[in-house]
Amino acid sequence: MANLAIGVCRDRLVEPSLIHSHDFMELVVIESGYGIQLVEDIHIPIRAGDVFVIHPSQSHAYIEKQDLTLTNIIYFDDNSIPLLTDLKQSPAYQAMFSLEPLIGEGSARLNLGYTELQRIGKLVDSLQKSLLLEEGHSATIATLDFLSLLNELCRYYENSAPNHGRALIDLSKIIAYIDCNLGENRSVEELSKMANMSLRTFQRRFQDILGVSPVQYILEKRLEKACQLLKDSNIQISEVSYEVGFQTTTYFSRAFKKSTGLSPKQYQMQHK
Repeated sequence: MANLAIGVCRDRLVEPSLIHSHDFMELVVIESGYGIQLVEDIHIPIRAGDVFVIHPSQSHAYIEKQDLTLTNIIYFDDNSIPLLTDLKQSPAYQAMFSLEPLIGEGSARLNLGYTELQRIGKLVDSLQKSLLLEEGHSATIATLDFLSLLNELCRYYENSAPNHGRALIDLSKIIAYIDCNLGENRSVEELSKMANMSLRTFQRRFQDILGVSPVQYILEKRLEKACQLLKDSNIQISEVSYEVGFQTTTYFSRAFKKSTGLSPKQYQMQHK
């Protein structure tokens, strides 16, 4: 049997489920029926074809249901699944798996048509069978089936996401851009244009979804990258400051100490 942090469970829900949470990612495909899902304190209508993700520690339950049949694909997002990190770089994955669950209202969820739902069902069948294989390469086969399933869902999301989903994809591209270009000093207005949003809409959606403003997000990411660089004891503080996009070493040092409680030099010495 494949030794992977992946599982598949198909269920027909009859009774309302208790509110619960767990420490793994849960990808849910509604195969038939309809009902009401409770996520945190929000009631979300669900129906056949809906595909959505529940993050670790998100409390949820199915409180109303009518002929509701669903598939749960569970996995741990802990870098233990080969090649998943590569897939996570795609804007569609970021939108569907990372950002959409944070909204908690269902407006940006993927809904599959009959043909697409049948296709996903076959991929789930293949994954379920490969997880039960006893042969030596079963883990590899199961991993490939799992990645194929996620990749197909990302493709569907990119091609047919609802309006809010399109906005999430645009926002995901900006987040990826920020993460890969911390040394640049783009204004928030420039970033909003790159996301095809007005400045006000961009700032509001960024704050609503990520819980911080674009400026705060950039600052946190720069300091996070600075911590990584400072663990190399041969690099100069001024080099780190420039590398992560701070205008002056003085401002960098002040921001770094406010965040970590240590000066950049103290942090570097501590990690020698």
